[in-house]
Amino acid sequence: MIKCFPPLKGDTKVGNLDWDAINLGFKLVIDLIKKDCKNICLIQLGGLSGKEISYFAKTFSESEFIYADIFEETTSYAKSKFNNSKY
Repeated sequence: MIKCFPPLKGDTKVGNLDWDAINLGFKLVIDLIKKDCKNICLIQLGGLSGKEISYFAKTFSESEFIYADIFEETTSYAKSKFNNSKY
């Protein structure tokens, strides 16, 4: 079970690999947002739990985030948590 998100390096395994090693895209997105956080919009389609987009919305409050999921309950919950996101 993941204690924090994103998990600390070496804290969570997925199979035989560290979570950090298999989620290279996560670091890529962070680096991309950091380049110009005021002029970027991140869109997550099929957001499921919203854990990833929630992390980015909290970390980069100056950026804009759009989150979409087929289940309205999921987007309603996420909408109640973040002001810099659209659902």
